[in-house]
Amino acid sequence: MIPMPLPLLLVVALAAAAGCAGRAPPPAEQMAVTERMAGETARRYDDPRTAAALYGRAARTAASGDQPLLAADAACRQGLALLALGGRNVAETQLTDALLTPIAWSGGLFFPPAGSRFMLRMAPAIERSG
Repeated sequence: MIPMPLPLLLVVALAAAAGCAGRAPPPAEQMAVTERMAGETARRYDDPRTAAALYGRAARTAASGDQPLLAADAACRQGLALLALGGRNVAETQLTDALLTPIAWSGGLFFPPAGSRFMLRMAPAIERSG
């Protein structure tokens, strides 16, 4: 082993420690993201009631932690879960509170939400084919 001077060793150790230290999200944001992920898990297991409750909790936690985009996302997801549950009036209120205005209920969510624009454009064709 090559002997290193103490100041150089100290600089290397501090640089390594600084590189490992990341900015931790605020506790409210971390809790809201955790609750939103739990809501996603409940939605995947076809439990819209639990998903709506978890999304609602995530929206309230994010709003209390001054995270308006996260709160709007969770409220929108809560509205969609309530819509899947069959609560149209409550879902409409939640979606409107999340700054989304439903314009028609005739084509309501026969295709699951997807992140790909291509899949969203293909949704009507996929629904027609069965």
